[in-house]
Amino acid sequence: MIHVCYALRDESGRYSKFVGTSMLSLLENTNSEVTIHLIHDSTLSVENRSRFIKIVEKFNRQIMFYNVDDLAADSIRYAETKLPETKNFRGTIAAMYRLLISDFLSNEIKRIIYLDADTIINLDIAELWNINLKNFPIAATPHFFAFPDLDIIQNSIQIDSDKIDPHDYFNSGVLILDLNKIKKLFNTKGKLLNSCVDILLKNPRNNSLDQDALNILFKDNFFKLPSKFNRLVSWINLTSDYKNTYGIYHYVGNTLDTNFQLPTNRIWFEYFFKTPFATPDSFGNLFESFNQTILVCQQVIENSCNIFRKMIKASANRRRVFWVSPEDQTLIFEEFGHRDDDIIINATRDDALQIIIQMFEKFRGYIVVLICTSRSKFYDIHDHLSSIGLIENVDFFNGLELISTQQIRADFNRIIRDM
Repeated sequence: MIHVCYALRDESGRYSKFVGTSMLSLLENTNSEVTIHLIHDSTLSVENRSRFIKIVEKFNRQIMFYNVDDLAADSIRYAETKLPETKNFRGTIAAMYRLLISDFLSNEIKRIIYLDADTIINLDIAELWNINLKNFPIAATPHFFAFPDLDIIQNSIQIDSDKIDPHDYFNSGVLILDLNKIKKLFNTKGKLLNSCVDILLKNPRNNSLDQDALNILFKDNFFKLPSKFNRLVSWINLTSDYKNTYGIYHYVGNTLDTNFQLPTNRIWFEYFFKTPFATPDSFGNLFESFNQTILVCQQVIENSCNIFRKMIKASANRRRVFWVSPEDQTLIFEEFGHRDDDIIINATRDDALQIIIQMFEKFRGYIVVLICTSRSKFYDIHDHLSSIGLIENVDFFNGLELISTQQIRADFNRIIRDM
């Protein structure tokens, strides 16, 4: 028997379709007996629970449900209480649910595969299940295997870089867990989750929750899976590497959208259409969201043009200062061009804001700053700069708002989420 686990939090009721689509792709491509284990909280609706059951019954398989609100309330409360102290993490508390797998499953289950909701299993999962872990407690794919750009990986690691070799930093979206070894290492219920929370609190710059913590806990103690078991769609789309459709596709970030010219999008929809989540209501939501997104995109383009004109005027006789993360510099300079006298401030530096403020104190009227970072980060920076009398769209600009295509891509990704 192969055991596979997913984790789910679904406040909107529209996230379950991702788990259901991944689940169907797995069962359709696997001939062996499979039991699905779904770790969820009380946001899982009765209707969506029923849809999961229909998927596994179609293949004469079994699904087990584990409600963390009933089975691990204290551990979840501890994580929810402590984690707001970390500033930049992505996703929701559900990212921590997988850390409870060894607490919930019976001792008879010796091994389990964990899969993120945003995966498509385009292979027989038995191939992954039968891998010899060679006495390691877990197996995972290093990012470098699936996204071989060391500079980007290095800059994306928000934990202490001295602790993790970028070559070995792994993605936690596809894991094999040796439950016996995990239970020996973390011998009381909730200990794995609590250990990860404690690590995150010591590394407040982290943005990947369990992934960063697991990389520290299992540094030099994990089996390296080949890239086919965690093929990052962002790299596939970037390189147009569509020849090999065999493997596990991982739609990290905003890589799933309605651009059907991309085979990776077509593969996801091929499986989604076969699930009970592909209902008339879901398609109604799709078209409603699509129409709203078109209107938003039109407004984004118009606003971007207006702001871009202001930026051109403001920077005509002033030096441009770019506040940007190293991994985004290429994109930003493709959009804005690159002058010899441009000043680059590394947005990941803890003192980046202070550097900008000092520059304005010394060169006010002679520089214009383009802040090319996350929207939430911009608003935080905006408040600091405004408090010293600087004016948005005169002294400083939200650089991302000038890149309309990036915003439009995110909007079309939201269409899928709103289905």
